[in-house]
Amino acid sequence: RTMTGRALETAGARVCYAGSAQSALNSIAGFAPNIALVDQYLPDGLGTETLVKLQVQLPNLKGVVLSAQEAPSGKASAFPWLTKPLNMPLLAAI
Repeated sequence: RTMTGRALETAGARVCYAGSAQSALNSIAGFAPNIALVDQYLPDGLGTETLVKLQVQLPNLKGVVLSAQEAPSGKASAFPWLTKPLNMPLLAAI
C-alpha cells in the first residue's frame, strides 16, 4: 500500500490510505477522490464489494481492484483488475 501510494504521490496524485473496507467507507466522503484503488482481500471484506459501497456515496468514482492474484476466470468484474506489483503505465491507461 505504501509503495503504491508513494508512486502515485510522485506522479502528482493526492493519496488517502485506508487499511480496511470500513476505514475506506468512513474516509471517502471527506476526501472525495476521482479513483479508488482497493485491494481485493481486505481484513473486513472484499475490494469489489467495497467499491460498490463507495460508489453509492460517490457515483462518479472510478474503482480499480488490486490483487496479488489474477482476476477470477469465467467471472466478469465490474471493475478493472490489476495484479501486484502495480504496473503504473497500465494504471495510467485506465
